[in-house]
Amino acid sequence: MPWAREPSISFVATEDEMRVAMESAGFRIVEWRDTTDEAVNVFRNPNQQVRRGKPGVGLIAGADFAERSRNLAHGMADGAFASVIALAVKPV
Repeated sequence: MPWAREPSISFVATEDEMRVAMESAGFRIVEWRDTTDEAVNVFRNPNQQVRRGKPGVGLIAGADFAERSRNLAHGMADGAFASVIALAVKPV
Protein backbone atom coordinates (compact mmCIF):
# COMPACT_ATOMS: atom_id res chain seq x y z
CA MET A 1 0.00 0.00 0.00
CA PRO A 2 1.19 3.56 -0.60
CA TRP A 3 1.53 4.35 3.09
CA ALA A 4 3.65 1.35 4.02
CA ARG A 5 6.34 -0.73 2.41
CA GLU A 6 5.72 -3.73 4.68
CA PRO A 7 2.66 -5.22 6.44
CA SER A 8 4.04 -4.67 9.95
CA ILE A 9 3.53 -0.90 9.61
CA SER A 10 0.25 -0.95 7.70
CA PHE A 11 -2.88 -0.31 9.74
CA VAL A 12 -6.29 0.24 8.20
CA ALA A 13 -9.52 0.98 10.06
CA THR A 14 -12.95 0.10 8.73
CA GLU A 15 -15.40 2.87 7.88
CA ASP A 16 -17.40 2.05 11.01
CA GLU A 17 -14.26 2.20 13.16
CA MET A 18 -13.36 5.59 11.70
CA ARG A 19 -16.86 6.96 12.31
CA VAL A 20 -16.84 5.73 15.91
CA ALA A 21 -13.36 7.18 16.50
CA MET A 22 -14.36 10.57 15.10
CA GLU A 23 -17.63 10.70 17.01
CA SER A 24 -15.94 9.48 20.22
CA ALA A 25 -13.49 12.37 19.88
CA GLY A 26 -16.42 14.79 19.86
CA PHE A 27 -16.77 15.35 16.12
CA ARG A 28 -20.15 15.47 14.40
CA ILE A 29 -20.05 13.96 10.93
CA VAL A 30 -21.66 16.33 8.45
CA GLU A 31 -20.84 14.44 5.26
CA TRP A 32 -19.50 10.97 4.52
CA ARG A 33 -18.91 10.34 0.83
CA ASP A 34 -17.50 7.19 -0.75
CA THR A 35 -15.03 8.19 -3.47
CA THR A 36 -13.64 4.72 -4.14
CA ASP A 37 -14.48 4.66 -7.86
CA GLU A 38 -12.67 7.94 -8.47
CA ALA A 39 -9.71 6.88 -6.32
CA VAL A 40 -9.31 3.58 -8.18
CA ASN A 41 -8.89 5.52 -11.43
CA VAL A 42 -6.32 7.88 -9.90
CA PHE A 43 -4.26 5.14 -8.25
CA ARG A 44 -4.29 2.92 -11.32
CA ASN A 45 -2.42 5.68 -13.16
CA PRO A 46 -0.14 7.22 -10.52
CA ASN A 47 2.25 8.69 -13.09
CA GLN A 48 -0.45 10.62 -14.94
CA GLN A 49 0.80 13.95 -13.53
CA VAL A 50 4.35 13.15 -14.63
CA ARG A 51 3.16 12.46 -18.17
CA ARG A 52 1.56 15.92 -18.13
CA GLY A 53 4.94 17.45 -17.27
CA LYS A 54 4.10 18.05 -13.60
CA PRO A 55 5.93 16.62 -10.59
CA GLY A 56 4.27 13.46 -9.31
CA VAL A 57 3.79 12.14 -5.79
CA GLY A 58 6.61 9.67 -6.45
CA LEU A 59 9.03 12.57 -6.18
CA ILE A 60 8.27 12.65 -2.45
CA ALA A 61 6.95 9.13 -1.80
CA GLY A 62 9.75 7.25 -3.54
CA ALA A 63 10.46 5.47 -6.78
CA ASP A 64 8.25 2.51 -5.86
CA PHE A 65 5.16 4.68 -5.30
CA ALA A 66 3.65 3.72 -8.66
CA GLU A 67 3.70 0.03 -7.75
CA ARG A 68 2.30 0.70 -4.27
CA SER A 69 -0.45 2.87 -5.79
CA ARG A 70 -1.46 0.17 -8.23
CA ASN A 71 -1.66 -2.31 -5.33
CA LEU A 72 -4.01 0.08 -3.55
CA ALA A 73 -6.14 0.43 -6.69
CA HIS A 74 -6.43 -3.35 -6.95
CA GLY A 75 -7.42 -3.56 -3.27
CA MET A 76 -10.10 -0.90 -3.71
CA ALA A 77 -11.43 -2.47 -6.90
CA ASP A 78 -11.68 -5.82 -5.07
CA GLY A 79 -13.53 -4.22 -2.14
CA ALA A 80 -10.74 -4.64 0.42
CA PHE A 81 -10.38 -0.86 0.87
CA ALA A 82 -12.56 2.19 0.39
CA SER A 83 -11.75 5.82 -0.21
CA VAL A 84 -13.92 8.20 1.80
CA ILE A 85 -14.10 11.95 2.11
CA ALA A 86 -15.50 12.96 5.47
CA LEU A 87 -16.48 16.38 6.70
CA ALA A 88 -16.71 16.55 10.47
CA VAL A 89 -17.06 19.48 12.83
CA LYS A 90 -16.24 19.77 16.49
CA PRO A 91 -18.30 22.18 18.54
CA VAL A 92 -16.27 24.81 20.34
